Amino acid sequence: MQAMHDGNALVGIALFGWIPSVVLLFALLPPRRAAIVGFLGGWMFLPCAGYEIKFFPEYNKTTAICAGILVATLVFDTGRITRFRFHWLDLFPIMYCIVPFFSSLSNGLGAYDGFSAAANSMMIWLTPYLIGRLYFTDLEGVRELIMGLFIAGLVYLPLCLWEIRMSPSLHFFTYGYNQVRFFQTVRAGGGYRPMVFMGNGLMLSLFMGFTALSGFGLWLSKTKRNFLGLPLWMFVVALGLTTLFCKSAGASILFLGGILSLLVIRYLKTSLPITILACTAIAYIVIRGSGLWSGMELVDMASVLGPAREESLRVRIENETALAERARGRLLLGWGGWGDSRIKDEHGRDISITDGFWIIVFGTRGVLGVIGFVGTILGPALLLVYRIRGRCLAHPAIVPAAIAALILCLWMVDSIPNAMFNPIYLVTAGGLAALKEVKVTQRQNVKIRPTRLGAPTVFAGEKGPERKHGVNLPVSDR
Repeated sequence: MQAMHDGNALVGIALFGWIPSVVLLFALLPPRRAAIVGFLGGWMFLPCAGYEIKFFPEYNKTTAICAGILVATLVFDTGRITRFRFHWLDLFPIMYCIVPFFSSLSNGLGAYDGFSAAANSMMIWLTPYLIGRLYFTDLEGVRELIMGLFIAGLVYLPLCLWEIRMSPSLHFFTYGYNQVRFFQTVRAGGGYRPMVFMGNGLMLSLFMGFTALSGFGLWLSKTKRNFLGLPLWMFVVALGLTTLFCKSAGASILFLGGILSLLVIRYLKTSLPITILACTAIAYIVIRGSGLWSGMELVDMASVLGPAREESLRVRIENETALAERARGRLLLGWGGWGDSRIKDEHGRDISITDGFWIIVFGTRGVLGVIGFVGTILGPALLLVYRIRGRCLAHPAIVPAAIAALILCLWMVDSIPNAMFNPIYLVTAGGLAALKEVKVTQRQNVKIRPTRLGAPTVFAGEKGPERKHGVNLPVSDR
């Protein structure tokens, strides 16, 4: 076993101690609540480090979190596994994970390399998705997940403010090393971009934006109006301002776009924001991946933000264009690992910059990998808006699912210029992928009555005659 960091002894203690810690959480809390705390707590506070173990996937914070939850589920909640049923959307993450095996074979890298790449993908991609499929496939489960995300943001809020003021150093003080070079956290306009215990400041900024968005959606829909005895909007404002103070223009734009989308869903009673975001991301990937568009119009648009932003986007677009052309040389399965998908000069030196998640997947896994990637994230969001009419998404019981779908779409949009992996979004995708049937009925008064299957039916709507649409809420299985 070889450590992939230069930290102190607490790194190994935290990573290897997380599995028994999660098992203890399951012994003390309801399984679903324990899964939320175990997942978010691990991602927020475990070190950005890993251990290379021969014949096994890299052991890092994602591995520790997922292994702990699966072990605890086997011990304390076995029935949840026996009740698991396959859903056709599960084909997308499975495709994403098995493509590397065939990519390795097609590029002469050997079966062992293929098995290793596929096993690593299953641990960091398929396992979080599976946890979402096990614990968050009803509206109550999605509500708890979104509420957990909001609370996680509140926990991180003082740590973010401390690093904004004092510099990003909590990871260094705790584990003995920085995640990235310190100069990368210093902003050109002054101040710092916080990282806390995440891989970099961009990843943290996006996470904080989604926590604020979760709280805003819960408050706007009146799903939850107060928290800790105070109006919820006060915490939402604090999270929103913290997101802006994180000094990430992209994350701030996505956060504000999410706020606008929720307002449109709430007051115009339409699911168009989710559909537009998803289709825009898909269209960009298809058009840019096929080489039909140079993307330089985006550079011209960025010029209004200043020469620094314009030049940064120009570099990204030019590298993306070259990498996409390289990827089309192995269109179906990609180039596999070991940097073969990157651009090199005549001396074999890597001269490319890969920023976007999608272009990395396109280069290493080809079109099949991109289909698995996009289908995993956007498939559940599009299925939700297909199954539930737009006017029903504003119902307080359904809003958490709409927030979850919006988060997935915004993450996919962010994956065009960046590669900010966070397994909690895969958990969200897994939960939405097999969301139990939701039927909508409107009557004059709001009331709940049990159905023959034990699932309560919520009748909600404005005064007026009975209509054909309503909300059938599955029973919570906490």
